Amino acid sequence: MCKEREILNKLEFVHILGIEYNGRVVIDFELAKVLKLLNKYKSLNKVCKMLGLTYSRILNKIREVERYLGIKIIECRKGGIGGGYTILTEFGQKILDLYFSKFEEFEQFIKECNAKLIVYSSHDPLFQEILSYISKKLNIYIQIHWVGSGKALSAILMNKSDISGIHLYDPDTNTYNVTYIKRFWLSDKVVLIKGYRRSIGFVYHNEDEVNSLDSIIKNRLKIVNRNIGSGTRVLLDYLIEFKCRKLKVDRNKLISLIPGYEVEVGTHNEVIEFIKTKRANTGLSIEYLATKEGLKFNKIRDEEFDFVIPKSKLNKIEVQEFVEFLKSSEFERMLNLHKPGYEIMSETSKILYV
Repeated sequence: MCKEREILNKLEFVHILGIEYNGRVVIDFELAKVLKLLNKYKSLNKVCKMLGLTYSRILNKIREVERYLGIKIIECRKGGIGGGYTILTEFGQKILDLYFSKFEEFEQFIKECNAKLIVYSSHDPLFQEILSYISKKLNIYIQIHWVGSGKALSAILMNKSDISGIHLYDPDTNTYNVTYIKRFWLSDKVVLIKGYRRSIGFVYHNEDEVNSLDSIIKNRLKIVNRNIGSGTRVLLDYLIEFKCRKLKVDRNKLISLIPGYEVEVGTHNEVIEFIKTKRANTGLSIEYLATKEGLKFNKIRDEEFDFVIPKSKLNKIEVQEFVEFLKSSEFERMLNLHKPGYEIMSETSKILYV
């Protein structure tokens, strides 16, 4: 036991977190910190003192890396007007940028490994706010993937998601979400938590006027589209199909009259940004964001944004916290801050077995 205690007391955690070249670590965490601060202070001596490191050891470490790579990573200038300084070479900056890009990927990986709640969902600003609130309240990391409604249901099917937010319109039944759960063979595996209504329609600039798909085609207005499988894309494609049947024209021919149809983005925020920066004249998005960003909005319909949860995850503490939050006055207060464009339904927070 004494031997074990002696060994345990001497064990130290070593976090190399380095990048290698031909099997040898060339930049580790210590050297990366030095080079990052060197960018700011331009003095290796000063940086070493700040970090409590020996100047000669760090300089030798840098020189060893340079000899191994055969290329300089720092450049020293002596004396002259303004005094001497040490800076990164162009290559040194590139290798430092590479290190921290990989470091950020590693940090994200660690966060995701420790995620207490995993969400695959169609993008929604109010849902994003709810998740942020729960994350802070429970002091947990929530892994969020804004993938669109279709992929959110697929994630449930593949047992990847704890909660999936969806808003999929079925024109045959004039309903939202339930029929799609059945199409994905999830009826006996999930429950549907009723969420809230949100207004969706065409968003556009003051100088444009978009009342319908006809306005876009007639005036050759450029749109920005959403990704395939998203509820918003499903709605736009339904409008196009409806117009095709009405005019008795080929779908591809009609799409050719809609500039920008092939330009896809993943969130409502990106749609709004495209329109604000005039990379597009219009696109389908939600009233709340359009109003917030000073853009015009023409409503197509109120849609139902609901939540699909696997039955096997219903007893999870974080999932229960989410369901209870939808019943709370705090949720009602939060939703009211997201007006116009959001409304509570009489069915909000009800659990449906579909």
